[in-house]
This record gives sequence, structure tokens and C-alpha cells, in this order.
Amino acid sequence: MLRKYLENNSILIHVKKVIVMTIIDPYSYFRIGWDIASLVLIFYDLMLIPFQMGFNLTITGFFLTFELMEDVFFIIDVILNFRTGFYHNGVLVRKNRVIMMHYLKRWFALDAVAIITSTLFLDIFFDDDELNQSNSFRFLRVVRFIRFFRVLRALRLKKLFQKVDDMFYSNFYNSIKSLLTLLFYIALVAHLSACLWYFVADTFGEYFGDSWIYHGGYADMSVMARYTVSLFWAVTTMLTVGFGDITPMNTLERAVNIVIMLVGCGVFAYSMNKIGMLVQSLNAQASETR
Repeated sequence: MLRKYLENNSILIHVKKVIVMTIIDPYSYFRIGWDIASLVLIFYDLMLIPFQMGFNLTITGFFLTFELMEDVFFIIDVILNFRTGFYHNGVLVRKNRVIMMHYLKRWFALDAVAIITSTLFLDIFFDDDELNQSNSFRFLRVVRFIRFFRVLRALRLKKLFQKVDDMFYSNFYNSIKSLLTLLFYIALVAHLSACLWYFVADTFGEYFGDSWIYHGGYADMSVMARYTVSLFWAVTTMLTVGFGDITPMNTLERAVNIVIMLVGCGVFAYSMNKIGMLVQSLNAQASETR
């Protein structure tokens, strides 16, 4: 009797419809716009966080405000993910429990780690001024490196790009996207290598008595000048040119140099081969069009 009453009650039926309608279609305009904003912020994290951590920069002013807004954005993103349906065998799944379990099993742990290591949470436990000014706490600079866990969101790029591919798929688009993606990865590897190269020298150089920064007289240069020097070394190392004007001065720097050379040479060789294949594909498509 009670079950029949509930099924026939128009108010409860309306409430149920409202709850069902709050499930977001992953291909709706709102969700696509939100995902594009996520892409932009993830790219920001990939480029700015390594730069900030590698060169020991204190986040202030506009960048601090922007990163706090970014943290709020991704907290809201977690909530929206619990309300965003997914397609299974071509059918949109709208059941709340199924959607929740799907998100918990796939991306929730990654998003949770990124939020916990965000600026909003880390500033509660660590004071940047204290870490920079107190020699007794100098070793805690390494702790600030945990901000890099925020870039784990980059693992979601494949999922987001797949959604874009589903909307704009074509052979020409796919070739251009692959080429731009490859160039971005080359630039990203060079950027990360430059930041790591400087971070190691600046953080551990004093314990070894010397580093490439002090040996070459780069310590008194501006931040962008030091980054340019470090990026120059990373690019020449990746391209196997190596002019020899910037060389490792201690055991740790040599070890890091070996790792970066191996990774960089592998990325460069793979990239050249991939670019050649993509150019051939574009030329073949142009010939077919003619």
C-alpha cells in the first residue's frame, strides 16, 4: 500500500525526475566547456609548478590568487564528477550509485591526491617564508616538492583528448593533433629537465662544495636568465649537441645528467621518427584531396 502511494504521489515523482535530471551528460555543452577549462588549468600546472618548485619561487600576488581559485575549481570538479554520467555500450548511465562507483574506481584517488597537495592545503602546514629564510629548515625545501603531485592530473589528458576526438574526428584533424601533441611533449620534457637540473644544483650544490650554477657564475642572474641557461642546457642535451659550456660539477649532477641524457635522447629519436611518419601521412592526404 505504501509503495503504491509513493509511486502515485505526483510530488515525489517530480522530485525523482529532478534528481535524475541533475545527472550531467558528459557530452553536454556545459561539461565540454568545463573539460576545456580543466585542460587549460592542467597545462598551467605542468608548466608553472615545476618552474616554481625548481627555482624555489614563493607564490604571491596574482599567481597565489589564481592557484587558490584553481583549487576551488578542482574541488567543484570532484563534485561534478560524482554527478556526470558515462556511456556504456552506447547507453548513457544515469544511476547515481553506478556513476559514483565508476568514478571512485577510476579517477577519484588521483583527484583526491591532487587536491590534498594543492596550495590551499599545503599553506596550512608549511610557511614558504620560514622555509626560505631559516637555514635550520632548509632541508624542508624538498617537502615543497610534493606540490608536483598536482601534475598527476595530467594523466586525465588522455581521457579529455579522447572526448575531443569523438566530437571532431577526421584524418586531417587527427594528424594535426598528433603533431601538436608530440611537439608539446618535446617542449614539456625539455622544460621539466631544465627545472630538475637547476633544482638539483641549487638545493644540493652546497653539500658537494660546488655546482654548475656557482662554477659558471649564474647565481647572481635573474630568474628568467637562469631558467634560459638551464633550458639551453636541456635542449642541447636532448639534441645530443652539448657545447660543453655547462657541465656537471659533482656526483649527483653527473647522475642526473646521465638520466636526462638517456631520457632526452630517447624522446628525441622517437619524436623525429614520429614527425616523419606524420608528415608523410599529411602529404598522402593532400595528394588524395588533389
